[in-house]
Amino acid sequence: LCTTPNSSLGTPTTTDNCGGEIATNDAPADIPVGVTTVIWTVTDTAGNTATCTQTITVVDAEDPTLTCPADLTVDVNEGDLFTIPDYTGDAVAADNCTASPTLTQDPAAGTQVGAGATVITITAEDESGNSTSCIFALTVNEIILGLDDNALSNQIALYPNPTSGQLTLLNTSDEVLTAITITDVNGRIIQTIKLSDAGSETNFSIASLAQGMYFVKIDGENASTIKRIIKQ
Repeated sequence: LCTTPNSSLGTPTTTDNCGGEIATNDAPADIPVGVTTVIWTVTDTAGNTATCTQTITVVDAEDPTLTCPADLTVDVNEGDLFTIPDYTGDAVAADNCTASPTLTQDPAAGTQVGAGATVITITAEDESGNSTSCIFALTVNEIILGLDDNALSNQIALYPNPTSGQLTLLNTSDEVLTAITITDVNGRIIQTIKLSDAGSETNFSIASLAQGMYFVKIDGENASTIKRIIKQ
């Protein structure tokens, strides 16, 4: 708990030559975490008073609770690195005293990793310095591109990047494009766009998507490629 009831203060020892004295204090009903000075006042039947002080220290010794995102897999083109995003927004943290524990991530957002598994550690810390951590695995899957895929990748442009929402896909190859698939950093498919009868230039919007990094897979009849975009 973050507070202790003032009933836990105990009872002071008082004496009076006539007896019948009454002790009171100015403590709040619930004493918060930290140091609180309580003033006790004793009053006898004649109205005479005496005071003393009591120091109460309430310590928060309870760690936050924390749930990490599930393990996830992302795809990148052969030879590309994956830039780790900020996953703290996908973690769920709670604490008995701190409404919003501070979340940190290791490796930090912006770190680039290659193919394989990387362990991501998220730590939650409350205002009293209590902390707890959880981990999940990020697996980067490298898509091996064939000659046609590499040729398509070199002849496909997706701009502007970063974008506020509107995007232009420019195809300078002879490949007939069939579809665009947009996934988030967790590998979830967010949007699919069919490209039947698409020309060399296709305009589309991701204005409804949240800010962050997304992967755009561009499929043709004989090849495909993946582009990374940042939504501002």
